[in-house]
Amino acid sequence: MSKASNSLGGRLALLSPAELSKAQKQLYDRMGSTMIAWAKRSGFQGADEAGHLIGPFNPLLYSPASTEGWLSFTQAEEKNGTLSERERCVVSLSVGSVWKAVYELYAQSALAREAGISEEAIAALIAGKGSDDLTDKENIAQRFTRQLIATHVVDDTLYIQTRNAFGDQGLVDICYVAGRYLTVSALLRAFDVPAPK
Repeated sequence: MSKASNSLGGRLALLSPAELSKAQKQLYDRMGSTMIAWAKRSGFQGADEAGHLIGPFNPLLYSPASTEGWLSFTQAEEKNGTLSERERCVVSLSVGSVWKAVYELYAQSALAREAGISEEAIAALIAGKGSDDLTDKENIAQRFTRQLIATHVVDDTLYIQTRNAFGDQGLVDICYVAGRYLTVSALLRAFDVPAPK
């Protein structure tokens, strides 16, 4: 299969929409009607003008069967999770800040703006910090996520604070959102995927 050459794929060639396998085409169509449409509505780019998927979406096409399962997980997490949209943005930006995944930070900043998070708070989250512009609960989510992702351990005091703020299901939901964006960040960093300028 030939692949289009495009710098927005990073180290991984962008797959041409016209040359996808049947499984890749089905996945491309599913992502186009869900994730790429969502990206466009949210103010960040998920595809180029020729229809090549960019960001984490191109790598996802390379493994269609596994990606189908991952997409089902992400949809279940979005539909059933207890975190607010702002809290989800805080968690995802906190993951992206540890991984320094530029496309992730670009996309999640757009989502955070849409959720009403200030530019000051977005900049603080990208820098790995909390902000006075965030609620106490959002700052707790930032500290919990940052400590978990950066050190792989959460100390007892922060764990109890987070449990008191979010409850047991909320703790699990923070981990699910973090896990989702760990996968995204790993794809972006492995293939050195840039953000559009």
